[in-house]
Amino acid sequence: MSIDRKLEFIIGEDKNLTQLLEVSEALMVLDGAVRAGACGAEISDSNRVLLAACGGESPFSAMRAILVEGEPAGSVVVYAADSGARLEGIADMLHAALQTLINGAMKRMLTSEAHTTIVNQSYDELLETNEKLSGSERQYRELAASLETKVQERTEELKRAYAIMLQKEKLAAVGGLAAGMAHEINNPIGFVISNLNTLTKYATKLKEMLEFYHTNCEPAIPEDLARQAETRWRELKIGYIFTDLDGLVNQSLDGARRVQKLVADMKGFSHVGETGAVPTDINLELEQTLSVLCHEVRAGTVIECNLGSVPTVRLNPALLSQAFLQIIRNALQLKAPALKIVVTTGQQGDDARIQIADNGPGIPPDIRDHIFEPFFTTKDVGQGTGMGLSLAEQAVQACGGKISITCPPEGGTVFTVTVPIGSEHS
Repeated sequence: MSIDRKLEFIIGEDKNLTQLLEVSEALMVLDGAVRAGACGAEISDSNRVLLAACGGESPFSAMRAILVEGEPAGSVVVYAADSGARLEGIADMLHAALQTLINGAMKRMLTSEAHTTIVNQSYDELLETNEKLSGSERQYRELAASLETKVQERTEELKRAYAIMLQKEKLAAVGGLAAGMAHEINNPIGFVISNLNTLTKYATKLKEMLEFYHTNCEPAIPEDLARQAETRWRELKIGYIFTDLDGLVNQSLDGARRVQKLVADMKGFSHVGETGAVPTDINLELEQTLSVLCHEVRAGTVIECNLGSVPTVRLNPALLSQAFLQIIRNALQLKAPALKIVVTTGQQGDDARIQIADNGPGIPPDIRDHIFEPFFTTKDVGQGTGMGLSLAEQAVQACGGKISITCPPEGGTVFTVTVPIGSEHS
């Protein structure tokens, strides 16, 4: 940026002798002329006598012109008793002294005027510069505020992206672990179930054989030996064992099958190796999700499933399962004395409709618009990341669906998920 500069010559207004002469100094000079031998002396401008000093009769006089800035501005007259060199010398001396006073006063006045003009000019320039600086400062402040807002927005975006990426990595790791565990557990649990079935057959045969001996052989043996056998039978509680054996084996088989189902549900829930959209049974995804969360169900909690007829939907089942997981887990963490969760599915028009309702305290109206925001949580510090429901919403949206909440007047919260049946979403 270029700055235009001007050089100005400062010339004051025309000055007269009254402005330039200090009365006390001028009178001192005039008195000096009288003491030097003059009879009198006076200073005049073009119209009148300004100052005078008298010392006697003065038939003779000598006059000298007083110049201001090279122009005549008045005169000084010296009176004496005789003419000659003495008079002329006094006149020259007085003129020189007065001219020196006038020139000095002129210089001082011009210097003062120049200084005042420069100061005023500098002040005006400073005001202009200050105004420009103020404008620049406002622009910088606005820019800084804008940059700070953009930095905060970008930081929040990066936090959300990082949290989502971290969550996906965790889910992928859990999925891989679940698939690996399912493979490792399925083999031995298969052996256990097969062996328990075989054991059941063997136990049945042994039971029949022992009962045969007890019923048919004991009467044919000596009385003492028969009595010992009967005592031993009671001591070993063989009758109770016969009664309890079937129950034990059946309970073991039931537990092994439950483990087998849980492992299968974990493997199905992880969807390892599945990418993109595949035909998905929404009811099956809900059942697998509930199975995976069974260890988080507190004593006294009731989960009611009303699974209706829902057509197979082509979408990414891993995303939908994660949405169900986050919503149901959020409900399981409610602090309700007799928690009840009701899962309902069905078809509504062209959409599959899933409702997950709880009888918890509900969501206050002032925070309902914020529950799907990343990092928003009502839990205590360290007990929640605030990403669960946000991830659920993103997962449902990635499936082409929508998620909403309602809080009925009687209390509780209802999460409603709808996904289109007729379109494909990956």
